[in-house]
Amino acid sequence: EKLDSLEVGAKMVLDGGRLELNSALFHNKYKNVQLSVFTSYTQPNGLPGFFGDFTNAGKATVYGAELEFLWMPSPAWRLSGNLSGIHAKYDEYIDRGVNVADQKKFSNTPKFQAAINIEHNAQAPFGGLLRSRLGVSYRSKVYPTTDLSESLAQSGYALLNAGLIWERSSRLSFFLQGANLTNKAYKTDGYNIASLGVLDAFYGPPRTYTVGGTYKF
Repeated sequence: EKLDSLEVGAKMVLDGGRLELNSALFHNKYKNVQLSVFTSYTQPNGLPGFFGDFTNAGKATVYGAELEFLWMPSPAWRLSGNLSGIHAKYDEYIDRGVNVADQKKFSNTPKFQAAINIEHNAQAPFGGLLRSRLGVSYRSKVYPTTDLSESLAQSGYALLNAGLIWERSSRLSFFLQGANLTNKAYKTDGYNIASLGVLDAFYGPPRTYTVGGTYKF
């Protein structure tokens, strides 16, 4: 696999240091794109089998943009997040002597991703500092596997996370964290091996809560 990559970007600090912006534009040209696939075959006993294999697509172009930001309008509030857009396409993908590039898509490559996080700091009425956090992230449709199975494809989805941290002192703190609070079911990977009748999907963690504390010696 060979990659020629061009990237330009800027890092900016504005509004007296309260606003930070990091941006980037990139353009990548691939040759012999390496792909992980499952190859089916017939075993000596006549039963179907498969093995993990690597193959190559001839050429591909990937370009896009990214933006990260951090804004602190006051000492109590902090807003951060990121945006990214990507366009990935095969220019050459030879399958049994035919270029099928226009029928193929990159696996695990969302066209759009975004996240935003809001944090607030305040003096706790029972002493110490109370930090609260709320975050939302979004990812557009992806195909987890190179065979582009619609059964395994994951449509666009958002995840909601939140947390509370009580810093009782510089040494002692307690936290309550919640992840995937809407209990969204979303696929992260899978197997589609038609010759064996195998169609398996793997999912991300469901709604979870974590309670704990830390003490610094």
